[in-house]
Amino acid sequence: MLIKKTKKEILQIIYHNFLIVLGSLILAFGTAMFLTKNTIVAGGLSGIAFIFEAYLGNEFSNLGTIVDIVVWIFNVGFWLLSLFTLGKTFALRTLLATLLFPAFLSLFTRVEVFDSLANTISGLDISDPTKDVEIGYLLLCGICGGISVGLGISLTFLGKGSTGGVDVLAFLINKIFGLKVSICSLSIDTTIIGIGIISLTILNPTMILNCLCGIISAIITSLVIEVMFSRKQNAFILHIISDHHQEIAQYIMEKMERGVTVIPVKGAYTKTDRIMLETVLSRNEYIEIKDVISKIDPQAFLTFTDTNAVYGEGFRENFGNSIFKKKRKNNGDLNGK
Repeated sequence: MLIKKTKKEILQIIYHNFLIVLGSLILAFGTAMFLTKNTIVAGGLSGIAFIFEAYLGNEFSNLGTIVDIVVWIFNVGFWLLSLFTLGKTFALRTLLATLLFPAFLSLFTRVEVFDSLANTISGLDISDPTKDVEIGYLLLCGICGGISVGLGISLTFLGKGSTGGVDVLAFLINKIFGLKVSICSLSIDTTIIGIGIISLTILNPTMILNCLCGIISAIITSLVIEVMFSRKQNAFILHIISDHHQEIAQYIMEKMERGVTVIPVKGAYTKTDRIMLETVLSRNEYIEIKDVISKIDPQAFLTFTDTNAVYGEGFRENFGNSIFKKKRKNNGDLNGK
């Protein structure tokens, strides 16, 4: 039996798909314009593709660059891996970006107008390490590429999808070991860069500069993901001691739709019995609750503890079920117990 979706749920699906499309577009643009033409090995599938092209490019010279072809092959392979390890829901959410990213990458690398633009951006000869300006230009391309890639990946994550590729490995490690997605992504990219440094410098020692710029680019990518995505997954554990605890608890439960735990406490100095409230709020609700409590009881004692992950209703589903936050059906707001 098909469940009819509400207008708000349909708009939410459209919004998430828009984020995935936009993220895939930005990721492909940054990869093609800043990384591909300069062979900056910044990890990811593009880094793997550069290594393949360095060793196999001459054999497929009739195809031009094979970077996008390698990305297509690996993206499909990693998508199949996600299907069997992260579940059908994640795989379906990943499918759109899995197809769009290599499609956009092929567009930006093979259509003449975009290829000419990339050549213009990357028009300087950076093969001579004595040219400081050109080395600085290579570094600038690495920085811009890192920002673009991080922004694109983060947008697809926020759209409840993934760009596919090695992102699937990052999510898989996150699911199994609970490590931050940004840290997993950085570790995978570092491994790819390490392989690139060894393999590419064997062919051309001057490629060490490209690989070193790739390290900087990968770090920037990880930082952008941390700011835009991982930090949004964090939450606060809030403890409140106030004489107006009933009014505060009522506001949290009714207005914010969050659960509250009532804990009897006793002051060690005054020996006074008090009530302490404990609740978990998303980062976006941090300012709201501070303002509300300051109006209800300016003398309230508050402590906020930053936590990396919260599992349960309203945040993330239980361990092993899903790495995405669960939304309340009636209004789409986060809801916790």
